[in-house]
Amino acid sequence: MSGPVRDIQAPGHPAEGDLLRNMRMEVANLLGRNNPSFPGAQPVSFTRRHLDELTRQDYYVCEKSDGFRYLLYLTSDGNDECHYLIDRRNNYCLMSRTLDKRIAYFKERIFTPYEELLKEYPEEIPYMHFIMELKQMQFSYAVEMMFRQILPSLPHGNDGLIFTCRSTEYKHGTDQHILKWKPESENMESVIESIRDRVTEKDLIAAAKTIRDEWKKRAMQQAGGRA
Repeated sequence: MSGPVRDIQAPGHPAEGDLLRNMRMEVANLLGRNNPSFPGAQPVSFTRRHLDELTRQDYYVCEKSDGFRYLLYLTSDGNDECHYLIDRRNNYCLMSRTLDKRIAYFKERIFTPYEELLKEYPEEIPYMHFIMELKQMQFSYAVEMMFRQILPSLPHGNDGLIFTCRSTEYKHGTDQHILKWKPESENMESVIESIRDRVTEKDLIAAAKTIRDEWKKRAMQQAGGRA
């Protein structure tokens, strides 16, 4: 199969019945949750008050891909590896660490070995249903670079930006520290939002210097505290 995954059933066989229920409980138990619902975090829409939020706390920004979202669950069945994709309907086919530490952990334990595997066995790549890639994470004040350089060069569709707080832990369900920004042309929610709450590309770029100055100030304070 070539091209992006368009359906949860495309890369494998969907889990059903007892297997699906058991997998949901297994993931919930692994995460210390009583609720077996979809475990992924959900962003909130970016409004004008969030411009101040970006100056108060450190955020990373990345492009918001236009497509389907899945969580990847790696487990085992006896001696065999099992790989499940979990969609937002909660179908199946280190949480307290900060975002930068979670990304570093993922790179060290999963992504770097995965890249090494591709280099060692390139002949297997045509048989893979999809290839994993890491999004470029930038400091939140780099929004102008996102608009001018990164977004125009993307090989896939894009419908906005995602701002994720560096210092807060992963949260199931709605997370007030994951901010979803969309341009007005893509923002279907804008019909119910106040005009004064809308944040444009120009607004984000204008706020970048203040965000950068506050980021540097916090970095200097943290460095002084460690000295």
